[in-house]
Amino acid sequence: MKRRVLLVVMILTILLMTGCGDKKRTLTCEKSLSESTVKMKQKVDIEFIGDKVNTMSTTIYVTLPESYKSYFNTFKESIEKEYNDKYGKYKGVKLKTVKKSDTELDVIVDFDYKNISSTDKKALNMSGSEKYSDNKKSFEDQGFTCK
Repeated sequence: MKRRVLLVVMILTILLMTGCGDKKRTLTCEKSLSESTVKMKQKVDIEFIGDKVNTMSTTIYVTLPESYKSYFNTFKESIEKEYNDKYGKYKGVKLKTVKKSDTELDVIVDFDYKNISSTDKKALNMSGSEKYSDNKKSFEDQGFTCK
């Protein structure tokens, strides 16, 4: 009897130590947003711990035509203002722009989901389900390809 109890305790210990806890996984979704002259691609990475959202990062890769080169800084400043106006007041949200070349700009918005208040989540339209499967379906319904 003692051997059985010891065996059960050992098996449970092994199961607990080898990943029966919360696992991390990432959902990556992409979508082309190209206009007639400006090419854009959006990528969303959502990190889950268990079946709860932990962090989310949205990157928009923007490529302007060569003829817009002289307007690049104006375009960049306009994008930064727009995104700062939209997201700048929220705790847990960070904006970064990266100039890749005279015609390429990456706009990155990071969401530290667990540190965003429920009121702010509602204002940011992020108050839906946190489940991996629900998020994947939602993005696919919006035309994203997810993996």
